[in-house]
Amino acid sequence: MNDQLTFLTDARTRRTDPPTSRNAAPSSTQAGELQQRILEAFRRYWTLTDDELCELLPDAYPPTVKTARSRMKNAGLLIPTGGTRKSARGRDMVVWTLPVQS
Repeated sequence: MNDQLTFLTDARTRRTDPPTSRNAAPSSTQAGELQQRILEAFRRYWTLTDDELCELLPDAYPPTVKTARSRMKNAGLLIPTGGTRKSARGRDMVVWTLPVQS
């Protein structure tokens, strides 16, 4: 019965899922929230480098932000503009944007 209650209160996992899946479920929700925040940043600023994106999300761990942006690129949610901007370290960085909706 306790497993059934857990199942009902946590829609991201099933009672048959192993403990590792149950432990990972909250992080998948956090990843979704981070993706939403990244999309909001791009809707507001339109073009951003990874470093600029990290500056806009100071409470998020930069490698996690960059991984989320990479996954969003792979999913077609972000595309490179073809341009670059200099980082604070003087290195060229890819500039990303939202794809144009037709």
